[in-house]
Amino acid sequence: MNFALLLKSKCSFTPSKLRFVFLQEAQNDVQMLTVINMSDEEQIVKLPVWTANVPMYGTMERLMKITEERYNVGRIKYEVKDGIIELRMDPMSCKVLRCKK
Repeated sequence: MNFALLLKSKCSFTPSKLRFVFLQEAQNDVQMLTVINMSDEEQIVKLPVWTANVPMYGTMERLMKITEERYNVGRIKYEVKDGIIELRMDPMSCKVLRCKK
């Protein structure tokens, strides 16, 4: 497995709220991303997924969302535009996303 931490400075949220961890794992034609909000506040973030070798345009699928109270394995698609994906992150939450190349 190949894990890489993407630079927080490349993400679009205010520096005082830099509470994100953004990890990638690549296997064959599948790119997996894990986004973790360690803040006590909900945040809307724009993440540069192109730095994780995700195509500049297409979709990513949410496989799992975890919050302090519950988890959800409902599949939701997010659009990637210009290598950026926009996510609404609940406080103290995590999302696991997949992209098939």
